[in-house]
Amino acid sequence: MNEAIAATLESMPPELQIQEPTTADRRRVCLSALAAARYREMLIKMQQLTSPTVDNVEELEHLAKYIHGLSDDLDVLLREEERSRAEWGALEEAKRMVAESDGRAKFNQLVPDIRTRLCEQWQACEQVKRYEDETALTMAIADVLMTISATLPMATIAVLVVKIGVRKFCNCPA
Repeated sequence: MNEAIAATLESMPPELQIQEPTTADRRRVCLSALAAARYREMLIKMQQLTSPTVDNVEELEHLAKYIHGLSDDLDVLLREEERSRAEWGALEEAKRMVAESDGRAKFNQLVPDIRTRLCEQWQACEQVKRYEDETALTMAIADVLMTISATLPMATIAVLVVKIGVRKFCNCPA
């Protein structure tokens, strides 16, 4: 399912990706309105203690209906938010998959240039023996690859090469 969502996201034109208020946004607005209505209700009740009027009673009845409606709306929004959590999780996973796929594609485009610079020119199969520490090796590889113009950060590329394994990446003899 996540792959289908990812494919849909990739195919959507940016102008269609309009940000609608989320259920959580609508819930916050509802909570704010509910708090304001309850505050107004409290003020009217305090006023009622000192000088009761028919207008106060009518406004309290109106506020009670309004508060009841907001409470019902809040319940609906909370249930909707709970249902949508799984969907939002799937959407976030799909976005992550799209980003990962995009990064993987960019890296794969650079592999020939990286192999030329790292494996052939720098002779990584021989150089790797000089480094016992993965961090030092990663920094050395990043320095070597600085001449490659890439859309990915060199440190990221160097980490990927080290994680793949320099010997495996460069097809070094055993």
